[in-house]
Amino acid sequence: MDRHKFPPHMIYNVDETGVVTVQKPRQVVTEKGKKQVGSITSAERGELVTVVCAVNAAGNAILPMFVLPRVRFKDDFMIGAPPGAKGASTRTGWMNEDTWPEFLDHLIQHTQCTPTVPILDNLKAHISLKAVEKAKSNSIVMLTLPPHTSHRMQPLDVTVYGPLKTLYNRALDGWMRSNPGKTVSIYQIAGLVNEAFLSAVTPRNITSGFKSTGIFPYNRDIFPEEAFAPSMVSDRPNPELQPASTGPLPADEPPAADANPSTPRGPHGCASPAGPMFRAPDCLLAGSDYGSMF
Repeated sequence: MDRHKFPPHMIYNVDETGVVTVQKPRQVVTEKGKKQVGSITSAERGELVTVVCAVNAAGNAILPMFVLPRVRFKDDFMIGAPPGAKGASTRTGWMNEDTWPEFLDHLIQHTQCTPTVPILDNLKAHISLKAVEKAKSNSIVMLTLPPHTSHRMQPLDVTVYGPLKTLYNRALDGWMRSNPGKTVSIYQIAGLVNEAFLSAVTPRNITSGFKSTGIFPYNRDIFPEEAFAPSMVSDRPNPELQPASTGPLPADEPPAADANPSTPRGPHGCASPAGPMFRAPDCLLAGSDYGSMF
């Protein structure tokens, strides 16, 4: 950032998030002491759709891209989506090496500026050869983050996707109340995300995310020292790794002898030349009988 002096409208954060056709369970207010509380849900198991967003440090956002879990894409999947949003499909609904270059085309179409600096995680699809070549040919400087830091260093994860998921679940609840007896399918996802997108992906939330992560304004000391401390570990033993019996041997039962007493032993407790083929490294002493065998 110090070297290139990129202006805020060129610094983007690009990240994927998943939404499902079943709303996330939440707390329900009811009468005290009631054991069972009913709540409307779309279905027991839902389908996942990946939503890809891109926002810049100036507080602007480009229209999202939807990756749906189908082998073939249909235009009907985008009913209710923001005008100009992009759609694609994969077998799993996850971003892959074929759909990521499509998003780069979407980014190039909407940014209209060079160079563009998208900050993103190091997903394998992001750094494929096809993606890197497309980025280089269009003056896109991709900056990847270290593993396991997205929750602290990506503006979208810090201040945008939380409100987006909350508002999406609220829109999903509203759809269920307006359509009793029906289940939400991937054909409604784009429209429901659109309702949440307009209220969650705001300039205030976006710029707050860039500031909180120290990306813009650039602040290399944004995280305290304790944020870099190693994770706490426990000395509590894992019962699955414990031997069947850890108690002392009975007095009338002497300790087990060498499993192979007939095998002669060499120096340092290693097998002699008549023993097994594989030996410890300290047996291979220069100028010794053991070293001359190899």
